[in-house]
Amino acid sequence: MADPRDRYTLRPPQSSDDWIAYHAIRRDAIFAPLLPRHVYDEHDPDEFKPGHLPHLLVRAAKSSAPCASTSSIPRKRASA
Repeated sequence: MADPRDRYTLRPPQSSDDWIAYHAIRRDAIFAPLLPRHVYDEHDPDEFKPGHLPHLLVRAAKSSAPCASTSSIPRKRASA
């Protein structure tokens, strides 16, 4: 049986969907519960400082990073 850790990759966001997931996870899993009085700003200067290294933990092509799963992020479904 394959090692389940082989299904995960820690990598920088690579697409616009990755960046959307990265910011949604930070907003919903970190800022909302832990810093409720602090408004999350994805354009905060700290996001662009040298040495700031945003990453996503990716499993089977779905972002599930920094301590949260994107399964809680609503996705629009295509109309049938």
